[in-house]
Amino acid sequence: MPAGRGRKGNKPPRKRQGKQAQTTTTTIITRPGLQSTPNFANSSVHVTVPAEQQQQQHTAITTPPYPTPVPGMFIIYLLHFCPPKTSVCYGCSQLLKPSGVIQNPPHDLVIVSNMEREWHDGNMVHRKYSNVYFHCCCECVRKRYCSNFYISIPACMLNFLKPKHKMFLGETFGLNAA
Repeated sequence: MPAGRGRKGNKPPRKRQGKQAQTTTTTIITRPGLQSTPNFANSSVHVTVPAEQQQQQHTAITTPPYPTPVPGMFIIYLLHFCPPKTSVCYGCSQLLKPSGVIQNPPHDLVIVSNMEREWHDGNMVHRKYSNVYFHCCCECVRKRYCSNFYISIPACMLNFLKPKHKMFLGETFGLNAA
């Protein structure tokens, strides 16, 4: 092996430059009137958490995953938590987000299922199972799925439903989202 492999002339070899761990600092300051031990009076405590770990914890708590129903299952989901490209109702072919904007509650609810979709590419017919999205009404679902269907609300959605959503689901489907 050549003596200068990985080097340019007399320069020492370079070290790999991996992703540097970014950190954020949270400062907790005690109240001035609070009595504590002499070493900690009117002091601040710095806690450093890697930014990547902090982001994972934050998203795990506040954002549910994208909907993943099995074929034949119908679930209620908020359009806010569906993939961004979700835009057209599979039943009536109307926009789920008029003018690209998600509507106010309770009209931001969708019914999600997993069905075999079919599309044409020239003379070829392609089929694939994927999520399909409907307006939150029985009529849109019945246009593509003629038999009776069962609707459920995933546990991860319950904390995000507002009183308007719960009242709408009770009136429309007889669901108790308490």
